[in-house]
Amino acid sequence: MLAALGMLQAMPLAAQAAESDCTVEVTVRTEETVLNRAKVSVGDENGDGRLTVEDVLIAAHDKYYEGGAEAGYQRSCADAPELSRIWGVRGRYISFILDAGGNEKTGEPEDGDKISVLLQDAAEDTYRFRHGPLHQIPVGEHINLKLIRRRGATGRDEPVSDAVILIDGRRTAIRTDEKGFAAVSFRDAGVHTLSAKLDGNVLLKKNDEVTVVERNEETDAVQSGQSAPTETTPAGTEAAAQTDVSASTVPAVLGTTVSAAITKLRGVSAGESAPLAAFCGAGAVAIAAALICGRKKNED
Repeated sequence: MLAALGMLQAMPLAAQAAESDCTVEVTVRTEETVLNRAKVSVGDENGDGRLTVEDVLIAAHDKYYEGGAEAGYQRSCADAPELSRIWGVRGRYISFILDAGGNEKTGEPEDGDKISVLLQDAAEDTYRFRHGPLHQIPVGEHINLKLIRRRGATGRDEPVSDAVILIDGRRTAIRTDEKGFAAVSFRDAGVHTLSAKLDGNVLLKKNDEVTVVERNEETDAVQSGQSAPTETTPAGTEAAAQTDVSASTVPAVLGTTVSAAITKLRGVSAGESAPLAAFCGAGAVAIAAALICGRKKNED
């Protein structure tokens, strides 16, 4: 009973110690130094009843990182030295605690301690293709690809330029452009694989598969988003219709043109010159001759 009573009396003191603030100097280095001996006031930030390096990091993010700990900090395990994301950079970290005298220590941070958190290994970059459907692609049909790198440290995507496209594990002459785009097609039906290579390294851990089929009217219609045609227009129908229209209109145009030419020739007055009338008449005759020749050619 005496032991239990002693424990109950000690519990409020422990809680009070955990809630009390201490001020420490924090240094954080990811791919570069983002904090250098910045002063941070720390309490029990995560509510676990004790002070740890994690509490220091949460407080440091809330004070100095845009968006706070919610945006830049994420823990991957119970121990604060190894975390998944600090200052927005994912990787494996280690931490050190030095006391006011510069001696390395373990345990809870105390007022005046210096805490350093350093990136050991950044998360690995990953690569993938962004593309449309890869099934039922007709032979010779182009597929548009975009090669994307996801930065392991930041989780951000960016295009990959000048990468060589591999088809069925073999190099091609196709390379991605400055925006990561490339267009590929296949000469043979079957299942083919797509990958990419840059600076001698194969980028994709798992190749994309493309199902290629022989080209026919049905696959062409599917690619264009239309139904396959069920009826065809008899050959020559459109040309015949055009010939009939020309044949019906030639006599009318011819008669009108010749009548206008004769009227012009008869109506030459003193104010008009004979050469002008002759020019108009010659033009009309030339037009009539062209129409006659065109009709004759259509009839043949």
